Amino acid sequence: MTESAGNLYALCLERSLAIQKDMSRLGMIVQQPVVSTKRMKVVRDLLFDNSTIILSSTFDDRPSKLFNGIHHARIAILLCQKAQSSRQPELFVSKYNKWYKEERPDLFPCLNYVFSKQHGNLAVFPKIGSSLESTMIQKLLAQKMLLGHWFTITIRAPRFFRDGLESSSTRESTMNFATRQTRNQAFSILNSSLFYSI
Repeated sequence: MTESAGNLYALCLERSLAIQKDMSRLGMIVQQPVVSTKRMKVVRDLLFDNSTIILSSTFDDRPSKLFNGIHHARIAILLCQKAQSSRQPELFVSKYNKWYKEERPDLFPCLNYVFSKQHGNLAVFPKIGSSLESTMIQKLLAQKMLLGHWFTITIRAPRFFRDGLESSSTRESTMNFATRQTRNQAFSILNSSLFYSI
């Protein structure tokens, strides 16, 4: 079932859930994209089909990381309880945690989980840490038109060079706004920490 995810931990999670007894618990530390990429949706669906409760916390690798010596180690910790019935499980999520090494002793004691209401509409596990953020995402989802996924937003086209000649990237897109003020508001929102929430 999870072979399409293209990662060994997906198969390990699938096997673990298959051999568990009802109401037993499972925890895994895996790569952070498990909560948000399309390719890993099969893993999220597997968790939903086999759990009564799921807890998802996410951790960046900058400015500090959970495991020293591992580069690009953005981490997700998934905890779940095996389903006793086929009822819809409850999902609790954390914000996308970023911390300095001096804060490490307080990282887990201060970890906060929020009940997720939006994961069905988003098809991801959101990375939020408060009811205010949950409400904000709910308002965004209520809009008639939604943006797709974005990575970098600029007001001007970025300078791009290919073989020493100025060119444009094939992955650039443009958005138009009625006024400069609306453009600036959108620019501020799209460059905020909202990017890390979904």
